[in-house]
Amino acid sequence: MRISSDEEAPLKEHLKSALHPLCEADPELLADYVIALLKNDSSHEELAASLREALTDFLGDNTETFVKQLFDDLKTKPWAKKKAKASTPRSSSATKSAPKSAPRHSSPKPERQSVDGKDGWGTFDSEEGGGNQAGEQER
Repeated sequence: MRISSDEEAPLKEHLKSALHPLCEADPELLADYVIALLKNDSSHEELAASLREALTDFLGDNTETFVKQLFDDLKTKPWAKKKAKASTPRSSSATKSAPKSAPRHSSPKPERQSVDGKDGWGTFDSEEGGGNQAGEQER
């Protein structure tokens, strides 16, 4: 099956989101594996059988459903529709983002709360048996 280089990244993201809830394997690696299997020049039936055989260990009872959905998705290409929506420019001037040179607002820094009544950070005094702040054992 032919997968263009433009399609590969969005297809991979689509596969990762589809595979994540189905198994405990790393979805990124499994998506790469599925794409490699899809690149095989075989008939639709041979490719489906190959995918079922290769993915059963990972997907178990979900394999058949995943393969059917994958072939449906390969026809409709929902990842291409998502990409088109994401790249559509917004017409309203109210929704335009700030220019890249505009400064970003940073979130306010949390106020320090006094633990020991002095500097606000709290220190442990070894005479009081506290040890050091990181909780490391002294040697």
